Amino acid sequence: MAKNTAAPACITTAGAGQGTCVACTTHTQCTTATKPVCVANVCSACTSDAQCVAKSGADPGVCMFHTDGHCATNTEVLYVKPVSACDDNGSGTATTPFCTPQRAIAATTATKNVVVIRKGTVPLVNWTFAGATPTTVIGQGGAVIGPQAGIGIAVISGSLYIRNLGVSGMLDVGVSVAAGATIKMDGCIVTTNNGGLSVNGGGFEINNSVFADNAAAATPVAFGGVYLKAGVGTPKQFRNNTVYGNAGPGLVCDGTYPVRGLMVMNNVGGQITACDFADLSSVVATATTNAAFDTAPGRAYHLTADSPCVDVGKTTDFSNHDLDGNPRPSPANGLPDCGAHELQK
Repeated sequence: MAKNTAAPACITTAGAGQGTCVACTTHTQCTTATKPVCVANVCSACTSDAQCVAKSGADPGVCMFHTDGHCATNTEVLYVKPVSACDDNGSGTATTPFCTPQRAIAATTATKNVVVIRKGTVPLVNWTFAGATPTTVIGQGGAVIGPQAGIGIAVISGSLYIRNLGVSGMLDVGVSVAAGATIKMDGCIVTTNNGGLSVNGGGFEINNSVFADNAAAATPVAFGGVYLKAGVGTPKQFRNNTVYGNAGPGLVCDGTYPVRGLMVMNNVGGQITACDFADLSSVVATATTNAAFDTAPGRAYHLTADSPCVDVGKTTDFSNHDLDGNPRPSPANGLPDCGAHELQK
């Protein structure tokens, strides 16, 4: 019998006497770039970095689920890690990474436009993006920009996607986005800056991120956690985020942008201003005692079973994963939680 090219792999059941033809049983049998991983015996687009690590290792270990679902390869990646082996005059490989994010950003091209930033032995310094080519920046190993003077990440123009990167301790705004630029953030933690995120006339798609414990900023308006002013015709998405304990107003919108699935609590001077959160998928309150965050080490901003955010989300318009990459909603039921983290039931 001729081999079935559409289902070249075989699984057998004990005592069944014959096998069943399937597309794959391992990731290595999946050779189409945009369907690189084997899920339930079907070659599929990747949905997590862990799948790409399992397929081809930790360098780079990046799933491009925000684009076409392929596993990034070293041919498209530049590495940053401030360690003794780094070299800003080099080529940004995994073995000899750049020392500073700015050097990697400057080296991106139309075909090499993924930057992997890893935690090193000294702080990661701040950087500016003004790229003509849409660029992806992935933080790994707990990478955090700061602490230091200036803006943590300044997006001047172009489109920038950032995932799993922290910005902390900046003496200016943590992340600033200028008019005409677009920022996309997923799984980022922006804390203890002089204002968290300021979008002043640009586009934004912000999911599964934390903006907490930032000082009050005075410009372009008074805010502590997040200020959103969208440009005409730009993306406007702010969903499944935690805005907590900022020393200025928590979330300030320039218009009635729909915001969904938020935990906004204990911010000084107001929780949410002008935004549309009328779908009731958010928890907005001033009481710290109702936050019910997990107090175990390494569990900052994670929910507990007593949190008012548990199961308050709607069955539509939510991210399918949380800050940790866990499924949203949790498999236990069909209701997502609000905030950046989903309680795993």
